[in-house]
Amino acid sequence: MTMLHDEQKPERGYGPAFLLILVMLVGAGLVYYFVLREDDVTKADLTPDATANYDVEINLYNGDLDVSAEIEVLNDSIDSWEEIGFDFVSSGLHDQGISIFLGTSLETRLNSVTDSEGDLFYKLSNNRFLIQLKEPLEPGEKKKISVVYTLRIQDYDGRHLGFEDDLFFSDWYPKIAQYDNGWVIPELKVYEETGYPTYSDFSIRYKLDDPRLVISSAVDGEIKESSSGTLEAKQIKDFSISFLKPVNWTSTPIDVNDTEMRFFWPVDGKLDQTAAYGATNAFDFYEENIGDHPSQEMDLLATSEVGSRTNVLGMGEADLNGEIPVESIAAFLAYQWFGQNLLTNPSTDAWVSVSLSDYIASAYMTENYEDEDQAFQSASEYVKRVEPAEYANTPSDEWDEWSYGVTLYGKTPLLLREFFNDKGGEEAAFRFLSAFLKKYQFQHVNSQTFASFLDDYFEGDQSEWLETWLKLDEK
Repeated sequence: MTMLHDEQKPERGYGPAFLLILVMLVGAGLVYYFVLREDDVTKADLTPDATANYDVEINLYNGDLDVSAEIEVLNDSIDSWEEIGFDFVSSGLHDQGISIFLGTSLETRLNSVTDSEGDLFYKLSNNRFLIQLKEPLEPGEKKKISVVYTLRIQDYDGRHLGFEDDLFFSDWYPKIAQYDNGWVIPELKVYEETGYPTYSDFSIRYKLDDPRLVISSAVDGEIKESSSGTLEAKQIKDFSISFLKPVNWTSTPIDVNDTEMRFFWPVDGKLDQTAAYGATNAFDFYEENIGDHPSQEMDLLATSEVGSRTNVLGMGEADLNGEIPVESIAAFLAYQWFGQNLLTNPSTDAWVSVSLSDYIASAYMTENYEDEDQAFQSASEYVKRVEPAEYANTPSDEWDEWSYGVTLYGKTPLLLREFFNDKGGEEAAFRFLSAFLKKYQFQHVNSQTFASFLDDYFEGDQSEWLETWLKLDEK
């Protein structure tokens, strides 16, 4: 019989309060205690020592998502593993504070954890999910584990979403955690990504209670209703999937270079031509100045239920005039280049993804406005409100959501603007960022990677400037 031990965590003094999932201990009172490593993520290696691929079956009925996930885990470390760790975000998203912040919350019911020989002991505490192995997993070996669970979405008022509702699932599966001489699983935070990212293969087979529009990180193909199917994706950072009621949505595909951009808009409104024009122009601008986007398909939804996920973009909800700000769309789209095609440790180096994305989005808006000050106005306003952190790569447990935002979206893009303007302006910035992405695409990078590349690219020591806003290794 699969066993579970769950311990209550003390409430932290920052971010929304999280209610940990309380689960009854199954069986005859046997408890297996795991030792969680402290969250010392600042010393983590860049290359992941743990990777995973996913073979998943989904059944959706009246809003309940029954998931059977077979996860093949590779031990790419030099250690033998007694357990395997996952960042199971959905299990930590069941709290009124979460629903206030996000508008919805998730209830997770874990049914079984097994391998080919039977049930496994495990521990689930908030988003931290550790599974005890019957035999050690040696370096270079792979292990398949099956996790069966049910997800249920509730809205702000605690109402269970079902047959008549659109359902959006972003953090819905257990993501393999970072291994660095032990499992590193940071505490869940709503305002930032917490899990150490890796690339995985996904095979998703789904059956639905009613035909729906299925929008995912895979190449979904023709826009049409479906009640069953298979989705495949290779080496992507995350897998988002949404099930939309066809009566609620209208769609418009627009080809941009080699990518089909598919716009989804509430049926009671109409496609905002300004938003569509801005999105397609921004996409083309980034491809021309930074590099080709690797996917054949990009889905853009007029909703706040989805963020910027692999090949899926939530543009936000239209205002009373049916419009969505182009600035927001440009920023979310830019993240598809530096957030999805580069991997960074979100606990220390989120600025590489966030601030570089924000900088190139502002550069695009400079072209749009023909006014650089106006394009960077949001960043300028940010730094007037709250004191930013001294260093952009300050460990995230040392700052709150306010200093996080003002540093990554305000201070750092402005510093990049000043630096690149001294080096020749936006064209010099684009050449540098294009070269940086070309060299490190689909790899893990950190602040030191950026600093070293900057020195080499501009053929000189840039530490005097860099060390005013980054903590770097001593040379």
